Amino acid sequence: MLAEASDALLAAGDREGAAEAEAIHGWMLGLQGQGAAAREHDRRAVALLEDAGPSRARAFALTNWAASLMTEGRNDEAIEVGRQALAMAEAVGLDEERSLALNFIGCARTSLGDQGGFADLEQAVAVAVAAHSVHGSHAYGNLSSAMAGSGDLPRAFELLARAREAAERFGLEGDLRWFRAEDVGQAYWQGRWNDALAGADRFIAESRAGSPHFMEPVCRFVRAQVRLARGDLADALKDATAGLELARETDQPQVCQPLLGFHARALLAAGDAGRAGAEATELLELVAELGVQATGIDWSGDLGLVLGALGRGAELLELAAGVPAPTRWLRAGTAVAAGRFAEAADGYAEIGSRPDEAFARLRAGERLLAAGRRSEADRQLEQALAFYREVGAAGYLRGGSGLRSASA
Repeated sequence: MLAEASDALLAAGDREGAAEAEAIHGWMLGLQGQGAAAREHDRRAVALLEDAGPSRARAFALTNWAASLMTEGRNDEAIEVGRQALAMAEAVGLDEERSLALNFIGCARTSLGDQGGFADLEQAVAVAVAAHSVHGSHAYGNLSSAMAGSGDLPRAFELLARAREAAERFGLEGDLRWFRAEDVGQAYWQGRWNDALAGADRFIAESRAGSPHFMEPVCRFVRAQVRLARGDLADALKDATAGLELARETDQPQVCQPLLGFHARALLAAGDAGRAGAEATELLELVAELGVQATGIDWSGDLGLVLGALGRGAELLELAAGVPAPTRWLRAGTAVAAGRFAEAADGYAEIGSRPDEAFARLRAGERLLAAGRRSEADRQLEQALAFYREVGAAGYLRGGSGLRSASA
């Protein structure tokens, strides 16, 4: 319908209307995970109004283009285009477009490690709330994702609750669906694994039933993590493989990088060190190409684990050495790559990721036991095993309990 509307409006000489239809079309395709197709419509929207004066339609088209560039990992370009949209929105007095522009400028800046992006996102929220705009939900949601990417999960969860409240107030089913997927990640990080699995199952079934969504790979990522920890390696690898395939289709580094890292980890657990190493190399090259960016779900921990196991941990340390302001996630991930698991565990505890903390403590206990430091090993192992008993992680429990027995 949007394609037909765009053609009809253009035929009638309404370029602004046609551009708006193209921009909305791009937005909807992006939600479905069709990144390349979405960008094509966003380009058309901008091109239709390239020679036009300032207007709401042109500001909206530029804002959507900034969002597309940001999701593609082209953050410097996204900031430039976003600031053009912001200047136009301010000149014409468009609060909703101003909020949207600040939103995507802020996302791009925080992805690059620029702390000033958080102020942009907070301003996007403030502008939307003051204008009683539906865009407040999206601004809260992106601020939550940025906080998660920086390594402050408790604050991210607080903001996610506000995003959900705003979406419910305006009846925004699209945003609520996005937040249901975010809830899956929150339940996983907090140790509510049965809730995480139930939410992932529902979301994946809905997507498979004919309503695809860019967050399906994230739900598969969570389900694969839980399955691996509970000893179901075969199904964990199936989810990791399907999730990675979907992530590649989205053409969004923020989705693809974490899935690629975990798929390499699952392959390593399955004994396929060759493919695990190849995918670790692919992820290193992708990160090097785009620059180290903060993502809502971390990639560095799984990459550090795979590289460390293959004797290549120094490669992640070298990559991270050039990052002026590493996130908490990256600091913990490099500690994993270097085999400093107790340090990594403390880092994950600071972030608020209970599963990552427990796994790092399990590996720390293993290292300490091998070094003959039994009392220190026991302290690390007991913390890990307490968490794994709580979440029913049978796979990790078996290995951890064996280590405890060996230290007795």
